[in-house]
This record gives sequence, structure tokens and C-alpha cells, in this order.
Amino acid sequence: DIAKYESGEYPWTHPNTDWFEEALKDYSQSRHHNFSVMGGTRNVTYHGSFGTQFDDGIYTNSATSYNRYNLKLNLNAKINEFISIGLDIVGIQENRKYPTKSASAIYNTGLMRMYPTFHAIFPGTDLPGPDIEYGDQPMVSASDKTGFDDDKRYRSNNILSVNFKVPGVNGLELKGYYAYDMYFQNRKLFQKPWVLYTLDKEAYLAAGNTGKEDGTAFLFSKTIGFPEPRVTNTSYTEDSKTANIKLDYKNTFNAVHDVDAFIAYEQNEFNSRGWNAFRRFFVSDRLPYLFAGGDAEKNNARAATSIFPLRYA
Repeated sequence: DIAKYESGEYPWTHPNTDWFEEALKDYSQSRHHNFSVMGGTRNVTYHGSFGTQFDDGIYTNSATSYNRYNLKLNLNAKINEFISIGLDIVGIQENRKYPTKSASAIYNTGLMRMYPTFHAIFPGTDLPGPDIEYGDQPMVSASDKTGFDDDKRYRSNNILSVNFKVPGVNGLELKGYYAYDMYFQNRKLFQKPWVLYTLDKEAYLAAGNTGKEDGTAFLFSKTIGFPEPRVTNTSYTEDSKTANIKLDYKNTFNAVHDVDAFIAYEQNEFNSRGWNAFRRFFVSDRLPYLFAGGDAEKNNARAATSIFPLRYA
């Protein structure tokens, strides 16, 4: 047996699987691109940028990826010798995709514990071998064979600021800003049963095979995981509004006496709301949408939070 495992000539009965080699890529892609433009005049300056980021998963059969798009705009204008304004806009979109199985499940009960005498993929096929427990077979657990976790996030941060130098009073300035921040998240978790395969070794050898011959006819399948597909949809939204005003005085008298004082007021309002819905008993995994699920054991929930207003002086 040891010689057969070592030789690699009997892949059907004596596999010698290096699970890290089979389930992990030699390298993973990460791409970053950024385009920016800046300029202006004596009284107006601007800076804008647009960037993208892509990160691939490290698994051979990977359902993991990360895409981000970010936009930034900064504008400053001097209206006259007393008034200047500024505008800052930041927008970010993230697309996060994962398998339904956690990294812990893929590594701890998969990669680190799987037997080297188990098949990752049976020779000449795309059929995955068996698991030790919980259906955690790394070639499947890291893929979309068990479903997918699609998480989309959107963020926008916006600030409008004004600075006013009070005429006739040296060192007295009135400053203020208004910030409006928004965040959205839409997540869909689609879980479905998956299939693993095991070789009926006794029947395979009884038929006169040695371990070199194709054994596809002697594979039997096992369906693992949930008994039928199920979907959980989650949507979450929050917004924050902040208004700030500050009266600031700085001056020096007779070159030795410094005066630095201010009074400020700030108010913040925060709102959050969200909902989630669950469906199971899908007839097919081809339509992972709520309307296609069954009515039994379905669930819908909604929540909202408001904190209004918070004031500081």
C-alpha cells in the first residue's frame, strides 16, 4: 500500500493528496487603479479622483472576491476677502462575495484535517471526493457549490463648510459645516445542498480493477447540507446629519498678550432602518429570489432606530 501511494500509479485506490496544493492557488490577484485631476485659480481650487480595487480569492475553486469603486471630490472657493466655502464629497461602493462556508470551516475542518488518502477530485472528472464531517470538503466548501453570500455596500460622506471673517473685528471668524452621511447594505445569503462522492472500493476491485482503471461507474453520491435551497435577504440603511457652528477669536495685543477663545454648537441626528426576510422550500436553485420560495416557515422582520437630536455646546 505504501508503495502504491508513493508511486502515484493507482490514483483511484491510492490517492496521495496534498490538500494545500490542491485547494489553494499559487498566487492571487490584487489590482488597484486610480485616476485623479487637480487644478484651479487663485480663488478656486479643485481635486477629484476615481479609483478601483479588485482582490481575488486564494482558493482554487473560489467564490470569494472583492470589488470596490471610490469617488472623491474636493472644491474650495474664496468668494471675497471675508467668505470662503468648501465642498467635500466621497462615494464608495463595495461588492463582497463569499462562499456560504466560513474560512474556519474551510481551513479547520477542511484543509488542516483532511486525510491525504482522500480524493480532492476524482481522476479525469470534476467530481469532488468525500468529507470527514459536516460536508466540509475544501474543493467544494470554498466554491459556490454550497450557494453564495453576496454583500453590496454603498457609502457617501458629504461636507459643506463655510468660513466667514467678521469685518471690522480682527481675528474674529465664524465657521460652520453641515455633514450628511449615508450608508446602504444589501446582502443575499443563498444556501443549498451540495453533492460529494465516494468510491465503492470493494466493488471496484471485485470487478477486476487494480486502481489504475477508471472508476467513475463505482462512485456513489451523497447529498449534504440543507435538505433544500433557502434564501435570507437583508437590507440596512443609515444616515447621519451633523450641523456645527463655531465663533472663534484669536488675537495678540501689544505683541505679548494672546487671546484665544471660541464658542461652538453642534447638533447630530442619526437614523437607521432595515429589514430581513427568509424563505425555504425552493423547488429549484435556479431562482434564488424570495418570491420563488415556499410559504411554510417564512419570516419577515423590520427594525428602525432614531437618535434625534444630539446637541453639544
